[in-house]
Amino acid sequence: MVDRTKLKEFLEKNVGKITFAKVDGTDRTMICTLDPSYLPVSPPVLAGGSGATVVQAPVNQEVLKVWEISKGWRSFKVANVISIEVMGLLTL
Repeated sequence: MVDRTKLKEFLEKNVGKITFAKVDGTDRTMICTLDPSYLPVSPPVLAGGSGATVVQAPVNQEVLKVWEISKGWRSFKVANVISIEVMGLLTL
């Protein structure tokens, strides 16, 4: 079983090729990361207009939200990870 914290730390420093079983049972492979140099810059979401605080959604510890290179935000169940590979540096 893959440790969610270790996988998150790995993706914060690397681009990975992650293969996992989707909920429907089929396998899916994605090139993804959490490295800030690859992530889009977006302002925090505010609730209640100006002067409001940033709303932080509760984190589902079974799922990891990642940036799939050239596609956008995606998530997968950590328990369904089949393999993890390190990718080289990518130029976008």
